[in-house]
Amino acid sequence: MTRKYTRRKSIKATKAKVYHPRKRSYAWRSLLYRQEKNFTIFCFIFCVLFFIASLYHSTNDINIFYYLSILLFFVGILFGGMARYHSSVLDCYKTMSELRKMDPFEFEHYVGNLLMKHGFQVQVTQGSGDFGADIMASKKGKKYIVQVKRYAKYNKVSSPEMQKFLGSMKIYGVDHGIFVCTSAYTSDAMKIADTHKIHLVDEVKLGKMIHNTLKK
Repeated sequence: MTRKYTRRKSIKATKAKVYHPRKRSYAWRSLLYRQEKNFTIFCFIFCVLFFIASLYHSTNDINIFYYLSILLFFVGILFGGMARYHSSVLDCYKTMSELRKMDPFEFEHYVGNLLMKHGFQVQVTQGSGDFGADIMASKKGKKYIVQVKRYAKYNKVSSPEMQKFLGSMKIYGVDHGIFVCTSAYTSDAMKIADTHKIHLVDEVKLGKMIHNTLKK
């Protein structure tokens, strides 16, 4: 009697592409490269213009020297502004492990800065007596209160925490809320959020926000 064997086909699960900042991304490295490249270009242009200006100054051609000095000034302002912008964006990029190591006050300001780069006007509250609102935000005429939590990966935000945040929304008289965490949410917490216009940002969405900030 012969025994038949059937080979099982292995099925590979396809994962959706998410932007999860566990390590420095290509976009981060690309922006750092652009910053270094712009600095090199600025130094080259500055040296060339300074050399030309010194030549005209030695020949007593004051007008040309004056115009080149003004040009040097504006070139410095232009590249200085670009350097400050790139630095602010690079400072905004953090890995998830770095975010979890921040103290609560630092994390609140970090999220506030991130929201500003996505078009929100924000004000970080003082901490004590904030009634569950870490950040006050507004965008396109809508007012939001924002609560942020630095949680370990598997420590999910629960429904009691979401109900408490809902109470904070009522205290402040706003209809929209944003809850940001470095982990995830329980199914019951997500149901409450869906019912009461609370926008949830988990670790994956937070990573995508950081990634999109680099692309702006």
